[in-house]
Amino acid sequence: VGGVSGAPHGAICGALLPHGLAANRAAGAAPDRMAEIDGWMREALGEGVEPWAKRHGLPGLSALGVDPADIPSVAEAAGASTSMKGNPVPLSRDVLESVLRAAL
Repeated sequence: VGGVSGAPHGAICGALLPHGLAANRAAGAAPDRMAEIDGWMREALGEGVEPWAKRHGLPGLSALGVDPADIPSVAEAAGASTSMKGNPVPLSRDVLESVLRAAL
């Protein structure tokens, strides 16, 4: 995402976090661990990540310079990146595109 937008890495991660967690949860990634992470987030933030981010004005990917037309190529690159090896479950290109669209 940073390669097409030039946006700061942390802002991109923040925009993607709630949607990436949801995608991993939906894909069956370590349900007990995901529940634990959700609990930490609620404890630290007082609410879920997405409502907290919206309330505090965290920009979405479109505000960070991501063009919706770039989503297919960004999803393809993300799926092939070495950082995806650390993801708890494999996510298809379609799922990655959904995550990116949700984060716009």
